Order: sequence, then C-alpha cells, then structure tokens
Amino acid sequence: MTYKKRAHNLLFLYFFLVIIPTLPHFETLEALQSYAQAYKEDVKSDNNNPEYPDFTSAYKQEKGNYFKRIKDYFFGISHEIFDPYGFKKLLEEVTHVREQKKFTKLHEQTIALPPQATIVFWGSLYGSYHSLVRTLTELYNKKIINNNLEIIKEQCYFAFLGDVINRSPYSLVTLTIILTLMKKNPDKVIYIKGQQERNRYWENFTVRLSLKTFSSDFLKPEDHAIPLSSVLNTFFATLPDRLIVHRDPEEKDQAFYASHAMPEEDIIRRNELEVLLLGTRNFGNDIKSGLEFIGYNHGTATWSLLSCPNTLNQEFYKFYYDSFAIFEMGEKVLNSIITVFDQDARTKNGFSKKSFDVLYAIPIKDKNDIKKIHAQRPFEVGSTMPLSGGEGNVGRTVSSGLNASMYNFNRTHASDAHFFIRNNIFDDQLIPRLARVNIKMLHDDYKTDYFLLPVGTPTLATYLPTLEKENMFVFFPVTGTVLSRNPVLKNIINLRAAYSDEVHALIDYIITEYRSKRFAFFYQDDVYGKDALEAAHNELTKRGITNWTDISYTLEETDFKAQVQKLKDANPDAIGFFSNSAPSQQFIDQVGTDFFVGLNLFCISFVESASLRFFLNQQGIPFTFSSVMPNPTTNNLPIFKEYHDAMDRLNIQYSSDSLEAYIATELFLDALIHVKPPILCEGITCKVAPQAKGAIMKYLESLKNYNFKGLNLTFNPQTRSFDLPVWIETEEGEWIEYDTKTRLRIATQLATPGMPATLKTELQPGSK
Repeated sequence: MTYKKRAHNLLFLYFFLVIIPTLPHFETLEALQSYAQAYKEDVKSDNNNPEYPDFTSAYKQEKGNYFKRIKDYFFGISHEIFDPYGFKKLLEEVTHVREQKKFTKLHEQTIALPPQATIVFWGSLYGSYHSLVRTLTELYNKKIINNNLEIIKEQCYFAFLGDVINRSPYSLVTLTIILTLMKKNPDKVIYIKGQQERNRYWENFTVRLSLKTFSSDFLKPEDHAIPLSSVLNTFFATLPDRLIVHRDPEEKDQAFYASHAMPEEDIIRRNELEVLLLGTRNFGNDIKSGLEFIGYNHGTATWSLLSCPNTLNQEFYKFYYDSFAIFEMGEKVLNSIITVFDQDARTKNGFSKKSFDVLYAIPIKDKNDIKKIHAQRPFEVGSTMPLSGGEGNVGRTVSSGLNASMYNFNRTHASDAHFFIRNNIFDDQLIPRLARVNIKMLHDDYKTDYFLLPVGTPTLATYLPTLEKENMFVFFPVTGTVLSRNPVLKNIINLRAAYSDEVHALIDYIITEYRSKRFAFFYQDDVYGKDALEAAHNELTKRGITNWTDISYTLEETDFKAQVQKLKDANPDAIGFFSNSAPSQQFIDQVGTDFFVGLNLFCISFVESASLRFFLNQQGIPFTFSSVMPNPTTNNLPIFKEYHDAMDRLNIQYSSDSLEAYIATELFLDALIHVKPPILCEGITCKVAPQAKGAIMKYLESLKNYNFKGLNLTFNPQTRSFDLPVWIETEEGEWIEYDTKTRLRIATQLATPGMPATLKTELQPGSK
C-alpha cells in the first residue's frame, strides 16, 4: 500500500471515528431541520415503481456528500449527515432497554390516562422524513416538545401506528427520529407494528438497499446479507401489535384501541372496544385530510390516519398532507375528543385544525359540544354480513353505503331527533351458522331488535323463523329470495327486486338480443341458487324452451372438473350464473377462455363484484349483468346526488351495492324520524319501547305514492316490497330498465361515468 493511500485511509478513519461522532446527530429539532434543509424532499425513484421503488441514485449522492459535509463543518457551515455508526449505537441501545423491560413478543400495550391527558398519533409514514420534521416543529410551537426532542407537556404520549419505513430514500433517518424520541422519553413513545415491521417484511424493500449502502461495515453472518438486519428485526419484535387506552382510574368497560390495520375478528368483538384508530387505509381520490372516520365495525367507531406525503404517495396516490392527530381523554373514553392537524405539503401554508367527537365523528368547537352530544344516547341497530372470506367484498361494500348514510344522519339530524344511530355489523362470512350466532348476540347482548341490510339468502333462512318469535325486524335484506316475500311475514320488508324479476329481465334480454335457445345454468346448491334456478326454469318454459342444463356446486368446492365437463358436453349458447362471485371466477377460469367465444354469459346481481369484473376484462370475456339499482353514476334524482356527495366525502367509489345500502338506510332513518317512537335507555344503549316496536314497520307498510327524494314508493303487501325496477347492464355498457310490475322494458341509461341517465318512457324493441 502506498504512503499516500495509507494516509488517505487514516484520514478517512479519523473523520469517522473522531470528527463525525462530535457532530450533533439528530439529537435536537434544529439538527432534524438542518438535515431536511440539506436534502431535497422531492426525490424521484430510479424505476418509477410505487410499490418497489429504487433509490440507488439518491443513496449514492448522499454517501458521496460525506466529505463535502465534513469540509463544510471545518468552514463553519453546519449540515446534519446520516451517521451509520450513530444509528447502529442508537438502535442497539433502544433495543437493549426494551428487551430488559421484557417487551419482546408483546401483543398489547395498555395505558391508563386521566381526563385531559393526550396522545399524539401519526399514521403510516413510509419514510416521510421532511413531513415528520414539520409536524414535530408544529408540536414544538405548541410547547408539547422542546428543542431537545423531549415531551414537556404533562400527561402526553406519542404513538406511531406502524409502516414507518420504506417507499422513501429517507427511511433510516425517519427511523432515527423515532428511536431518538423513544430514548429521550422513556415509556412515553409507543411504536406499533405495521406490515413493514412484521415478520421481516421490510427486507424486500428500500431499507434493504439503504442498509447495504450506508452500513456495509456492520454485516454479520446472522444478518443474512443485510447489515444490521438482525438487531433491527430484534427491535421490531419488541413492538406491540396494538395500544389499548383506558381512563384512569381504570375504566374496564370502555377502551380506545390503536393499531396499524384492522384487528382480528376476536379483537373487534371485545365488549370494551368502543373506538378504534387505524394507521392505514386505502388511498382514494381527493383525500382532504389525514384523518378519516370510516364508520362502525361491530359497533366500534373506527377511524384511520395517514401521515405519509412522501414523493411517491403524492405522485401515485394523490396524498398531500402533513398530518397528525391528538386524542384527548374525556371524563369517559366515549366522551373523548380527537383533533386532526393537516397541512398541504405542497404549499406549507400552516396547519389547519379540526376536532371531532370520537364516537359519532361530529365536528365540535369546544368541550361543551361534547356534553351536548352525549346528553343523547345511541340508538342501536344491527346487521350480519360477510366482511371476510370469498364474498367479503359484498359485505364491505354494503357496509360502506350504510355507514355513509348513518354518518350523515349523526352529523345533520341527530340533534333534532334527540338520539344518535350506531350500527353493529358482525361478520358471518356468509356462513348460516355464524349468522344465527350473530343475530342472537345482537339481540341478547346489544339489545337490538332492528336488523338493517343483512346480506345473503342461506344466512337469512337460518334465522328467519326466530324473527316473529322474538319480535325482531329485518329491514331491506340484501337478497332477492322468495322466502322474504311471503305476505304472512310481518317482521321483514324488502327494497330490492326479487331474483325472479332479475331472471325474467335477463332471459328476456338474452333471447331478444341474441336469439339464444340452448341454456346452461351454473348455480349454488342451496336456497339462494335454487331460488333463481326455479325462476329461470319457469321463464324458459313460458317461452317454449324446455331443454336446459343445470350445473350445481357447493360452497366447499374449489375443483370444478365435473362441472366443466358437463358444461362442455351441453354445448350451450347462453350460460347463466346463479352463484357467488369467487366460485364463478374459478369455474370460468377452469373452463378456459376459448370455450366462451361466441357464447352469451349473464348473471344476477349477487354474483357481480369488482374482482369478477376485473377478471373478465383481463380475459376479454363479455358479460351481461342484472342490477337492482340503476347505474350508480346516475345523477338524475336527489337521492342519487346525495349518495354521490356522501361517498365523495368519505372517498369511497360508487357501486350498485353501496347505492342500495345508502337508499335503504336513508329510508329506514326517514321512517324513524317520522314515527318518533318512544326511546328507552338502559346504561349506554337505547331501544324503542316494547309497545312501539312495530311502529317503524307499520309506517313503511303505509307508504303509497310516497316521493322519497325523487323515488316513488308504494308498498306491495303481497311481495313485502316496493316493486322497484331491475336493470340490465349490457356487454356494451348500456343500462336497460325493466318494470317489475308490468315486466316491460322501459328505459335505457348511457353508461358514461358521471353522465345523467337518458330515460325513455316508450317501450324498447323486444319488450313484451
């Protein structure tokens, strides 16, 4: 080795062992701000991939700036630099302390807060270093922290709701901030696991390359080719899955939970859980705040918080906000306040502030508003629907429309009605046994007599006999079964058309437009599938077609080899699906795309889903759908415009299922307001007085030519419904309306998103 090179290496070693450790590495807010000023926030990835971004160029540039930063230091120009040695020492120190406190394999961390104590929350950060520094600066201005990053406000905690790292070149420095806060504020900073911190998930993303770039000197055999991965995974293992907050002195019957994502079903069902804050949510269009109320899940008021306006999230997901939220404990958990602070990261014009009641998401100005709100008790309704499993998308979409309507009611009408609405939605995975258990639990434990928009035919069938016995009422079930349309059943009422109405419209359209004569039906072998199948048989028989092929399956089946062969042997020219979405997709996939060329495929509304549509589009298979609602982009009636406004406010996409749920919930609430039944409250829940239980149902049964926000409603006691139309969505994207009373084709709607429907009163070609 030459003398010159040896001297260079010694000088390099001197810089890193002597000079760099003397610099103020992320120990103060000023140091954090210095680093933020030295490195631009808008860093493009090398590959322009939002999920797997590559920041190699950014890492090389920062590493190449080390000597420039040190040179600037000698000339009195202070710049913060990332010190891998300091990061390693800090990570090991914090990890050791947490291991000593036996935090390893911790699932839940519990704290008890006295009234007026606070927790500052950040949602997913994804390495949004500059944004985090701006929020800490705002907390400094509010005298919550000092320049040394110490929490100086009494009875105040910080909590990070996971996914702190990745999607950004600044993950390590972002993590350094949180480690520093944890070190300087023992037991006051809570870091909850997200997806990135769980089960070595982070190793597949940008932090992997940043550690290899900056910390290669620390590679050990146990690191599996990623420097410091062993100690980093050990640290992540000390993080809790969720934070549980009670009021101090301990109040065990009410709790505020915080976690990264929606907890497991058994957690959601806990009786103490009243309010839930999540650190993630799906990105949507035109998000106006980091904090969002997303409705009730099993009666739990659920919120979500995002804090990640990094370059990728701005560019690909249109999220632009520096955002954090402060939870302030009330006299009870349910009387608490949550306040969101938002700033547009593009303009940086200062933080706005909005406060809400945690239970109903009602905007408030001061604590007196909380007292007024909670002087009124919640009126409980319930539902059972699939929120997980193969048909979970149906329940989630229905619940989104239901929750949007109830949120509107609580914001605008609750004070006049003198009660709030809280919906308890339980997951049944479309399994009859679970639905029966849910209904019993809602009735026995939640004192609920009203069930709104339960989903599914087999599930409804399992508890239908108990409705009259227990004097319980089901309003607008999401099913077209004949079981719910028996005129002797006085405890159930329908909004949507029957499956037989959908089947009539579909077969009329398929025969009229395509002259189909050879039909096959893929149907679910239970009361749901057989209901629609019988209607199809009757309809074909009326039209002189008596030969068809029925192909059954059960929900437990995933291998459709026998069904595929039966279909191919039948050689039909039209195939109807009276099934569920996931099995339909699996069946079509196993048949093979080529078989469907030239065939006419159609299904009733329950089969339709976003995933099925995506699959069909990918495979290039045309399809005809029936719907019990018009094109959800239709905007020609007040109820549709109201629906759009409600869904836009919550950044939820339009769909037929959510439109149906929104209209049904609005109609139920309209009846509740008109009837004004006497309300009895026991503890924290309220219910209609026993002598007035049936008043809401009787009111709905009395409706005749009722103009409900543009809809004309007349109750039909023979079908226990309002005889609303059905629609056919054609392969070309047109929407054709069928009158269920006359069974005539009466209207066409253009499918262009956002375009008002073009309604025609004359009969269309092919009408009967």
